[in-house]
Amino acid sequence: MYLWKKREEAGCLANMKPVPKNRWWALGAEKKEKVIAFYQEYPEISTHYVLGVKAGMSSCSAGKVLNAYLPPEPEVEETVREEKIYEWLKLHVCWSIDTIKYLTTEGWLYIQLLLEEFSRVTLGWSASMENTANQAVMFVDEASDSLGVSPLILKHDRGKEFNNASLRSLLDRKRITLMASPPHYPRFNGKLERNNLLVEKFLPKKGVITVAEVYNRLDRGMGCVNHVLPRQMFGGKTSAQVYAEGKMFEESERETLIRLAVERQAEIELEQNRFRGKLDLSRKAVVKSVVDLGLCSVRTRLVNANQFEVANV
Repeated sequence: MYLWKKREEAGCLANMKPVPKNRWWALGAEKKEKVIAFYQEYPEISTHYVLGVKAGMSSCSAGKVLNAYLPPEPEVEETVREEKIYEWLKLHVCWSIDTIKYLTTEGWLYIQLLLEEFSRVTLGWSASMENTANQAVMFVDEASDSLGVSPLILKHDRGKEFNNASLRSLLDRKRITLMASPPHYPRFNGKLERNNLLVEKFLPKKGVITVAEVYNRLDRGMGCVNHVLPRQMFGGKTSAQVYAEGKMFEESERETLIRLAVERQAEIELEQNRFRGKLDLSRKAVVKSVVDLGLCSVRTRLVNANQFEVANV
């Protein structure tokens, strides 16, 4: 019966004359006056919804009446500033690691993803029901051994699973420089965060699949992101294609980077007039060092001064 009534109504509506596009302006003068009068008396609470209720019209129509009544906002002159953008120039100069927390039918699963930042290839994933430092240590160690290469830099977001003695010991042994992103500044890890979002698209709503199904979906997602997805920043090439065409750094540059980072950090400490954390000084020193070595390029662009800085390193 309900559907039949809807069909009947549709038939009646089909015989009506077309509604003009400016129908909202044909509203009764009395309703428009109510909108303006209420706004003048109570501007603090005059949302479009409230005005619509008081005047007996939709919130959309009330908003159009109000916008026509209010004076246009003055144009604000935009101020611009220069923003530095960093891009890696060789393979395996920098890996970044991050953790995704995902709810399965068996409990919370902590998924770690490892990204090669030059090509945006997801090198692998590791998952555990506990977010521990040992998971990160084993993950980085196995990835390095299976690929037969260690990165010059490992970047992380200061999670407790990455900021520990066990991981630092592994990196010291493999001569990998650790670099932490700034606190409360997620855009520093933009490449990895975007990659995380791509992989998460292959996972359904939380709490509906098993751990085994998560593993299958992660494998499929990684394969798709690496080998199928055309990347705009690479002119339509896939990450796997860029990885295959990329050139490795020279192993001799590893010790040079470590030495330069120590020297640059000492220089920065002398130049700084205010206190900075050790991790921040270390990051700035590493960035300066890789630029000096020609492993990273720097370019600038003009952006709105009110926008956040985007650090792509």
